[in-house]
Amino acid sequence: MNSSKKKLFCIIYFLLSFTYTSLLAETVNIKKGEVLYEKHCAECHSLSLRGSAHGNELIGSIFL
Repeated sequence: MNSSKKKLFCIIYFLLSFTYTSLLAETVNIKKGEVLYEKHCAECHSLSLRGSAHGNELIGSIFL
């Protein structure tokens, strides 16, 4: 493999690795956010984000 092919391979490998790592981190953060919402917010705002007597809805025109 010549030098330019090695460089191209390294660049492609790095980009794919970075993309995979970023997607994995995003998935982990989404799961953490879901757990935190269920623990601290869902009681008042509900799991469906529709709100309750104790908390406003977090979706729809009223939220916007």
